[in-house]
Amino acid sequence: MAKPDNNAKREERQEEEKADKKLLLVIDGAKLECKLCTNPLGLLKVNFDTPTTQGKKTATVKEKDKKSLIFMGTCTKSPNSASPCAAVMQLGEWKDTGTVLIQDQKPLLQQSTIMCNYGGTEIKITDSGQINIPEAMNINGAPVPETEKTLTNGHFYNEDGTFEGKVDVKTNNGSVNDVYTCTGKSKEKNKEGKEIDVYNGIVLLKENDVNITKSDFNYIAYVVMNESGETDFKELKCIAYTSYNRAKKTSVKWKKLLSTTYSSVPNKKELTTSSNNEKSKLTRKALFYVLNGENDLTKGAEFWDGTDFLAWGNSETNPYNKLGQNKFDEYKFIEIPKDIYDSFLSANGASARYGDKSNHDKKNDSGNHEHIKKKIKKKITDADGKFVLDKNGKPTFEEVEVPSKIKYKIPASDFEDQNYWTSGSFYYETGVTTAYGISGTINAGKSIFWKRTKTRLTSETSIKK
Repeated sequence: MAKPDNNAKREERQEEEKADKKLLLVIDGAKLECKLCTNPLGLLKVNFDTPTTQGKKTATVKEKDKKSLIFMGTCTKSPNSASPCAAVMQLGEWKDTGTVLIQDQKPLLQQSTIMCNYGGTEIKITDSGQINIPEAMNINGAPVPETEKTLTNGHFYNEDGTFEGKVDVKTNNGSVNDVYTCTGKSKEKNKEGKEIDVYNGIVLLKENDVNITKSDFNYIAYVVMNESGETDFKELKCIAYTSYNRAKKTSVKWKKLLSTTYSSVPNKKELTTSSNNEKSKLTRKALFYVLNGENDLTKGAEFWDGTDFLAWGNSETNPYNKLGQNKFDEYKFIEIPKDIYDSFLSANGASARYGDKSNHDKKNDSGNHEHIKKKIKKKITDADGKFVLDKNGKPTFEEVEVPSKIKYKIPASDFEDQNYWTSGSFYYETGVTTAYGISGTINAGKSIFWKRTKTRLTSETSIKK
């Protein structure tokens, strides 16, 4: 009688266990692998509020950014392998996931993979995070056990910026002044059988690891919204990120910075919580974008300027009887990459008009701007300053010309001077003695956004095409 092949049985059992592991639910703390990272072992952090498995939050397909997939090395596909993975990571969609829904999202399984489009490689899950599981459960199409939801106080906004509602119940966790994003709400019954609103997929918003309050959030939203010209999501994101960057750089709270002269918005106040017009919603989305740590499209900008920068340059007497735009007096150099300049110029048209308050000193009125007058009717006075009356005893009038607008050609002559374009980008040394210059990083709406830098970022020599 032949002896049983124990090695073959062992290998068969190992293959079965390996197949079972592929179908394990992935939880917070799961291990990842990216072969293009100099430190290929990564960690999966579950940031969205989901039911737990083994006491840890269950991962779903919503976990697909640098806050969820954490790698501490640099990408070998980046120039000189020098860029941190978190800075260049470009993730696609999760594949081979479970089919049952958790919080309206498909769950991740240990077999799930996601493509990093920057490196062109798949990121794999090497360990689900579960421990001491005697038997794996195939959850494809299987019901997920009900788990008691933690009820939370706060103000809740849908991810599209729509205000969904607030909760303030003594027995709940958290404060009504906390702010959350959510994926919608549903009606459920609590322990007492009373129907209540339950907000799904909630994410708590924090500024520098501290819960942002409803009051601060609404104040910041109002200022950012009114700093923007059109209803332009890109511009709103840039203004939000730029002001956030400046607050962080100067170690002040975001709201406090915006309450100063850093922002020229008059009569600052809080945006109404329930305001759901398009610009209000897009502004909130822009704040979510910043507070959730999404990619900073301004590349670290701390300031911005609008049409006046192009209209006044450093050669036009501005409406306040000062030569040029302030940035030319504040920084040692100003540089703008050609593509950003072209976009900025195109957004601002051929001319701009500003109110004329008769501030200009005609002897020192520099530049090519035009003073436009308008005709008005003015009461006639005599030598004593008294009104001259007609035969019916009513004041008499005469037609006179008064200052109305100052029209500036765009761009100012500085930007057409080829001496500032020798490298292919605009580069202007101001002669101001200070440590920093500024570099334009992006155009959005009618604005250009500036990064402070001690050394120029554009090439000093023209790139041959």
